[in-house]
Amino acid sequence: MRKNPANFQAAFDLASAYLQMQQTDRALQVLDGVLNYPQADASALRGLVQAYASFGNQPGLQKTVDKLEARCGPIPPIPRRQLALRKGTAICRNRRQRCGRWTRLLVTRSSMPTLC
Repeated sequence: MRKNPANFQAAFDLASAYLQMQQTDRALQVLDGVLNYPQADASALRGLVQAYASFGNQPGLQKTVDKLEARCGPIPPIPRRQLALRKGTAICRNRRQRCGRWTRLLVTRSSMPTLC
């Protein structure tokens, strides 16, 4: 990552590995590095939305959405709903609650469209 900070896929893979090892702080450092990288494109930011939502990190998710909106304009209503569903699913997963309704809604929705 230090040699090629623009390799966002490597960053996401590393963060995923840290999460699998339950090293959330290290995963956050990697993801925050992508978020704060000046040349991070919209595709990288969309990946961050999914990454932060996957483990319910609301502050990172909000910062990423704010950055996307600043760069691309407001997110249309349908992707906002999908984002809320993803956030809800991540929160449910973290609390180990049964949230079949969230999961069914996510599965039936298409993936988030390109924002910009």
